[in-house]
Amino acid sequence: MPVVRLVRAAAMLLLLSVIGCDPGGRALEDLRLAKLKAGVSTEQDVRRLFGAPAAVRESGATKGLVYPLGPEGLHTLLLRIDADGKYVGHENLLTRANFDRIRPGLQQSEVQLLLGPPGSTQSYALKQQRAWEWRFLDGQEARIFVVMFDNAGVVVSTAIEEDLRRQGGS
Repeated sequence: MPVVRLVRAAAMLLLLSVIGCDPGGRALEDLRLAKLKAGVSTEQDVRRLFGAPAAVRESGATKGLVYPLGPEGLHTLLLRIDADGKYVGHENLLTRANFDRIRPGLQQSEVQLLLGPPGSTQSYALKQQRAWEWRFLDGQEARIFVVMFDNAGVVVSTAIEEDLRRQGGS
């Protein structure tokens, strides 16, 4: 009997590994993405699977639907919709390339446009600053990207920190 369970478990893992990949064999950030087909699925299909987006980016005739995964998930997806209302692909917004675009002087609205809504925020009254934080996957490691804003909502600094929760911290 234990052999049968082992075989079933192995078969389930194999099935999940196939389902959880895009056509190029790359792991998907969310299994719901496997149900979407570029050029075939519609915006309504996307909304049916993912619900209401946290934000909508309009860019000419195309748009991007922003979906943070989690609370404080490791990915924030931008699902792209073309002028005909068809799903054309996705990208993860929480990447080092996007973090490198966050520079002192940017406004909060510009940061949110690039990264989606923060997973958490914290105020520092004595410094008169506010921190926005996003958990993200850096290779195989969970880390935290932090953006510090002044009272006017302007970026002062950024940092990438270890995720202490991963190490058993609070």
